[in-house]
Amino acid sequence: MEKPVAPPRDVLHQLERLQDATRLMPGLASEIDSLQERLERGDMAAAHVGIRTSAEALLRHVMRVEGLPRESGPSQLHTLEQTLRPKLKGRVDDAFWDDLTFVQRRGNRHAHAQLDDVYHAAGLRPADPWAEVGLCLGHLASMVSEFVRHWPPPAGLAADLVEDDPTAPPSSASPEKASPRTDSTTQDLREISARQALDDDGSRRALEALTGMSRSGITRRLHAVHGRTKVRNVFPDHFGADAGAGAIASISEPEDVALDYEAIGNLTINQARQLEVAGDIARLTGSTELAIKRRLATLNGNGVIRRQFPWYEAARIGELTVRAALDYRLAPVLARAFGARVTTVESKLREAAGQTKLRTIFPELDA
Repeated sequence: MEKPVAPPRDVLHQLERLQDATRLMPGLASEIDSLQERLERGDMAAAHVGIRTSAEALLRHVMRVEGLPRESGPSQLHTLEQTLRPKLKGRVDDAFWDDLTFVQRRGNRHAHAQLDDVYHAAGLRPADPWAEVGLCLGHLASMVSEFVRHWPPPAGLAADLVEDDPTAPPSSASPEKASPRTDSTTQDLREISARQALDDDGSRRALEALTGMSRSGITRRLHAVHGRTKVRNVFPDHFGADAGAGAIASISEPEDVALDYEAIGNLTINQARQLEVAGDIARLTGSTELAIKRRLATLNGNGVIRRQFPWYEAARIGELTVRAALDYRLAPVLARAFGARVTTVESKLREAAGQTKLRTIFPELDA
């Protein structure tokens, strides 16, 4: 059997762009994973189907968020576009629709037979099929980036991955909570908390100027610590903090667990190494810390934790204890899975003994 040809570097680069753009979209995780497997097998037709399916999932999400009626049966990409484009005229940049059109037209001819003769080949295959699939991946990644600007992730899902853009819509935080601090001084920044800095665009801009870091880098570091941590301790190299080990170390202290289940799952491998969360991953996956550290050392730094470890798997979550569920804020995850209220799930967790396994309380995890 002929061994599949490995995807070219530029195709892998576009795939990584897409993986990074969809990092906060667990609903697309299995589709993106399958897409990677298809590319590694060199199955072009299947890869193009995966690209189209992912684009369709984005438009279905928009239909739901915009409150538009959804068909019960499968919707074609073209049908969804025709429904949405007039409704969103003037709100969404033309580049979004241009990217979609490329995926729809160029990918479609590889994903589906184009002629009406099943007994003869549809035509000559392109000399370099990788070039076109790479372009489709690139356009889909750009489409996702634009999508996130207009329909951002829910609060708490580390929206810092949305690149800083002056044309981006305001965050979900209310204006009353986000008072601009464009004239923040170094002394002001030293004393505010990480949570205050996250809620204040002016403070983050000031931190960018002071540290030379990117906006996404600033926000990721703020998300990695407890919300009450002083900014001076989050950036000790720039404020001369007296916290010794600095704020990043504080996440390992039991009382300051800052990264919950979803946040850890959304970390890249590089971030997981830097934040030293191997112990947390071990606890959440039923492994040993040493085994996790060894695996983290061998994985590509751009990979995502939830794609490399058993994350969002009912069987694995069922093995966790109530204590772990409370420590890592699993209530929202369980509530979404069961179609229940978060408060209802939290009540059940707090009524049970800490060492009780979740499958005992939620039989749905054994289904």
